[in-house]
Amino acid sequence: MIAFAGGMLSISVFSSLNTQLDKVVVSALFATKDLGYYTLAGMAAQLPYAGTLPILVAALPHLTRLQAERQSERIDALFRTYSLLISTLAGVSAAALFFFARDLLSLWLPGQILPEQFIEATQILAVGGLFLSLASVPFYLGLAHGYNRAAMAMAVVTIFATGPAVLILAPRFGLTGAALPFAAFNIISFAVLFTAVARKFYGGNPAKLLLSAIIVPLALAVLAIAAAKAVTTSYSLTGLSAVLLVATVAFAEVGAVIGVARRHLTFS
Repeated sequence: MIAFAGGMLSISVFSSLNTQLDKVVVSALFATKDLGYYTLAGMAAQLPYAGTLPILVAALPHLTRLQAERQSERIDALFRTYSLLISTLAGVSAAALFFFARDLLSLWLPGQILPEQFIEATQILAVGGLFLSLASVPFYLGLAHGYNRAAMAMAVVTIFATGPAVLILAPRFGLTGAALPFAAFNIISFAVLFTAVARKFYGGNPAKLLLSAIIVPLALAVLAIAAAKAVTTSYSLTGLSAVLLVATVAFAEVGAVIGVARRHLTFS
């Protein structure tokens, strides 16, 4: 118990440092205005994670109770269901930020000329936010089983790798380069956590789970938002009109998935 609590404390500390380390480097390398743009890009890119975190927090007690009761089949079903739901919700959020970054940011900062690197940094950070959300599903399954070793290892690796990576990439590629390590390390973290936790605690086929509950719904979510982008481009819709269209598509996509997964989302 003490080792687990210490691991959780370490994860919290390192995660907090990881979210600020790139900003510290950006503040040292770029002007204050660029830091402001990068900070705003980071705030916008938290949308996928912020939207999925309450769902995962609500699921944790249920997963923990099922683990205590040794109901492995129900844990597997719930893990599949939440992987599907989070993949869809985070997918539409990240895809909306990626394809409609300029429209969304222009509503947030009306009347301003937005630098291209601000847009690009938002898009890259949105990809990082997507994989941060995806990694949270196996992370919370691991917590339900009292397992946090893989997450702690990734937090330690990331804290020591982020700073040098940003220092190398930011001077060469600007704000875009500063954003790349966040996306890259979250992709790696998802791969590590999913592999470690699914192999250890998921009773089914991890490869099949990855395909059916993560890759396929994520691809469908991205395709739906990409189709909305094609429509806005064809009809020259920008700003609020474009955002309203993508919001409608996103809600429809998530609503359809919740309808399919509803019976597994009941907390009893």
